Amino acid sequence: MMMASTCSKRRPRVVIIGAGMAGLAAATTLTEANMFDIVVYEALERPGGRIHTSWQMGPRLIELGANWIHGEEGNPVYDLAKENGLLMGDESSREDSSSSSSSSESSDNNGTCINTRHLDGDLFVLEDGTFVPPSVVKKVYMMYSHLTIASRDASTHGDCLSVGEYFSKGIGKLIAEEGLSAEERHVYDLVAKWCLRTECTDNACQSVKDLGLAYYNFYIDIPGDFYCCLGKKGYQGVLDTFLEKLPKDVVKCNMQVDQVVWELDSLTETNLEKQLVVLQVKGHPDTVADHVIVTSSNGYLKEYHQRMFKPALPKDKQQAIETLNFGTVDKVFLKFEEPFWTGLSKGEFEGIQLLWEKDSWHDEPPVTMATDDIGERPGDLHNRIMRRFTGFDTVDGHDDVLCAWISGSEAELMEQLPDEDIAKMCTDILRKFLKRDIQEPTQVVVTRWHSNPYIRGSYTSTIPAHGTGEEFDVMSCPVWRKSLLADGNTTQYPVLLFAGEGCHKDNHSTVHAAMITGQQQAQRLIQFYQSGTTPHQG
Repeated sequence: MMMASTCSKRRPRVVIIGAGMAGLAAATTLTEANMFDIVVYEALERPGGRIHTSWQMGPRLIELGANWIHGEEGNPVYDLAKENGLLMGDESSREDSSSSSSSSESSDNNGTCINTRHLDGDLFVLEDGTFVPPSVVKKVYMMYSHLTIASRDASTHGDCLSVGEYFSKGIGKLIAEEGLSAEERHVYDLVAKWCLRTECTDNACQSVKDLGLAYYNFYIDIPGDFYCCLGKKGYQGVLDTFLEKLPKDVVKCNMQVDQVVWELDSLTETNLEKQLVVLQVKGHPDTVADHVIVTSSNGYLKEYHQRMFKPALPKDKQQAIETLNFGTVDKVFLKFEEPFWTGLSKGEFEGIQLLWEKDSWHDEPPVTMATDDIGERPGDLHNRIMRRFTGFDTVDGHDDVLCAWISGSEAELMEQLPDEDIAKMCTDILRKFLKRDIQEPTQVVVTRWHSNPYIRGSYTSTIPAHGTGEEFDVMSCPVWRKSLLADGNTTQYPVLLFAGEGCHKDNHSTVHAAMITGQQQAQRLIQFYQSGTTPHQG
């Protein structure tokens, strides 16, 4: 067969596009097999992709990208961090960790993790400055958790197609059953809307109406802390465990792959050297490979897949890329001369959550600078961005820093504003809710994931209502190519393989999904060469 005969002449060459978690996991797996010549091309000036640990705010880190390990039992990222002493609880890192606030969680009888991160230590505040009693927040939050669990049973869906429709109807009914006064019900409604807003952050979507209810429970929680924090090295420590296993110069930064030419016009060559994939790298000579593992974000693929691959990807792959939701979640880190929040809470203070009276963006189309009407009224645009902020969390290891969260098209618009305008906006929000004369921060760090030309957003979310439910499976399948054998027969082999969080149905949007899929695609190549056959899978 072609592969066996070729292996006697040279080692198969694999090019990995992207040095994020998926790319590095694939590279280390292939390196350990000692069967391949590999190179990793990263368009950014650094490895890591959407993992970006920063020390911009002093000696203790902040996480500009991935923040937590989601789950413990059977989570390879958790196992790796624990094995290398990288968790916050490790003796070496206990005092210096600075991921965002840790969480608590409970579990239902089916083992479903219920995040209670905002139930302890967070202050929920109305626009008039009133603090909502924790008992009310917990009551509504438990209603929301009840609906989350119930949604796993399709018989409860009724005629609801979207997550937003299901939760809005369901929680409205549960609140109505409480026998509340009009004023009490209004507060319950605001907390319920806050839950929906945080769902947008968790799913990187514009609205929960964008999430297909039938596919909402594709995501499977891993037992253990859903917001497990890393220690003093943050996620950079996890990246380093992979980078240290790779030979020098395997990872090449500032290497933008513009086009992947993966199929010949005619099948006439038996010489594998003339059947290679050709990668056009901006500002560099073309590169050839037997296989390419693509770990580009779904956001990047959405924007560029039609011109990135020649010929075009198979129709089902294109459809999956275009259907899957990929949105933006940004963070704004604010450093204050004095922590004004000291004394706000009787217990441990972990954050301020905003209960906006009006958050009509749930029912409005995504906003852009080109939007008529809003573009002509900057005040409306400013308001729209402000009201998309869900709250301000403390940052572990920093006594004087808060982290604000924002998602959706409003986050993308915010990215276009100068840092000083964003800092003022956040300060105005805090003044509005807390009714205090709060000084503006001394330092601000803003993430701009959508503006990053090589990423174009944050992470993948649940399949939308108009999806088929097969998109993640399609993403994880290789693209196969025919090749002519010396005896005149043809065979097939995986020429393009795809990995990343957006290729994992059960745990999309997580670092461990990226790690798992990177390793899986590397193992697919290893098994392909070890088997002595060319099975056509998927």
